[in-house]
Amino acid sequence: MKTITFFFLISLSSLSFSQTWNIGQQMCIGGSLDENIQGSLKLSNGNFLIYGTSKSGISGDKTEPNLGNTDIWLVELDQNLQVVWQKTLGGYFLDGANKIIESSNNELYILATSASGISATKSENCYGNNDIWVLKMDLNGNILWDKTLGGDLYELAIDILELESGNILISGQSNSNQTGNKTAPLIGFNDIWIIKITPNGTIQYDKTIGGTGDESSGLMTKINQNEILITCSSNSNISGNKTENSYGSSDFWLLKIDTLANVLLDKTIGGTGYEINMKISRLYNGNSLISCTSNSPLSGLKTDDNYGSSDTWILEIDENFNIIRQKTVGSNKIDAVCFTKQLLNNQIIVGMISDSDVNLYKSEPRIGTSNKDQWFVVLDGNFNKISDKTIGTTGNEDLSNIIETSNNNFLIFGASNGALNNDKTCAGNGSSDYWIYKLDTNLGLDEILTSNINAFPNPVKQELTIETEMAIDAIEIQNLEGKVVATFNQMDQLKTINVQNLITGIYLCKIKMITGQIEVIRFVKE
Repeated sequence: MKTITFFFLISLSSLSFSQTWNIGQQMCIGGSLDENIQGSLKLSNGNFLIYGTSKSGISGDKTEPNLGNTDIWLVELDQNLQVVWQKTLGGYFLDGANKIIESSNNELYILATSASGISATKSENCYGNNDIWVLKMDLNGNILWDKTLGGDLYELAIDILELESGNILISGQSNSNQTGNKTAPLIGFNDIWIIKITPNGTIQYDKTIGGTGDESSGLMTKINQNEILITCSSNSNISGNKTENSYGSSDFWLLKIDTLANVLLDKTIGGTGYEINMKISRLYNGNSLISCTSNSPLSGLKTDDNYGSSDTWILEIDENFNIIRQKTVGSNKIDAVCFTKQLLNNQIIVGMISDSDVNLYKSEPRIGTSNKDQWFVVLDGNFNKISDKTIGTTGNEDLSNIIETSNNNFLIFGASNGALNNDKTCAGNGSSDYWIYKLDTNLGLDEILTSNINAFPNPVKQELTIETEMAIDAIEIQNLEGKVVATFNQMDQLKTINVQNLITGIYLCKIKMITGQIEVIRFVKE
């Protein structure tokens, strides 16, 4: 069967390239005081939404007054990095956004932690010291509703995702008793708190998950329509929902739950030190990529020693929580993971904040004498190092996210308090600003092409035909943010799918065969 090669990959499938890292257009966004970035996402309209915290009033790029001590600050940028709109959210005290998602009907859910009572944009009082605060907005930044979730003590918002039903699943951590709108009992000192709400904010259920010790974080990712993977930090031994003892002071704790928050499977992963700052994403082969900041030596389930005071520990696990491979990446000081993502070419990029010097993994010295830089490491599918790059100023840099915008082009989202020096060419407004820049690189050129699948025409305007020798069970279309934008079930060997409603851009087509084999190709929607 003839294999059709994508127009942008002609003659590239068998070549190897030395990778380049060229910083293109960049932008510093902030007010006269302190802005710190939390995250970013690509919207369905092709623009980008940045969210973080701000202490600034009207000054610099900030057009709205400060509402309290620390506010949530949202900024939408177009594809030329120009501000489309911005919004300040909060009450009279401390508020911070933890995660924002765009729903299937193109509305925004903002998940935040708040210590504010009724004031400014907050319509409900706190139940305790800190609560989970959820807001729903339209794509123009107009608030549709907000809701406070909490008990009598402390809640911290962690993650939010949309279920197939359209309902919303929220994860946080809590040490409250059954008070406020928390009906689930406390298990240990800190538990993972799962809340399911409807699109209008009505609570359907809440449930606590944990052991008798301390559980924190609680990031979620969907495995399929009925199962969710949670990764958190835990120091509990066998107790509560935890079926394995701890290895050290704090471990990875993985859980598989259903949409009613029933625990289906759990596994403890760690060494004799601590594992914190968990990250999670899905791989194209159906496995999961998890990572954390670790100071454990070779011990427990960790097969590499540490290089410095803390490194990044990366693992690939299958659906039964078996460890497929693992790797410790770091240098002689602190290297803290910010994200791990699989690129379109199957390579994995690890983004870290680092104050380390040159070693086996780090090919360039730190830029500041005692400050933290952005450090990127690219690995192949077997976790072998391909290249790395240190980016920063003589000040301190933070790092939040990388978005692959087109072939070989990326947007890096971070923050900086550095002056105009080294890699930074935009002037800041205050003590710390959002720092966004384009990265032009050939990271995307090494591509493993699937030999037994044809996808045509490519680029496509309306209908894409998937042709393969094996029978197809289902097709899932994802954007570059990993969001599922279309699904097709009960496929045949030759099937045409309609992609007319997708916005212009690059998409991943995840094809599941009836044998269980998964293939991933990409296509361009014109």
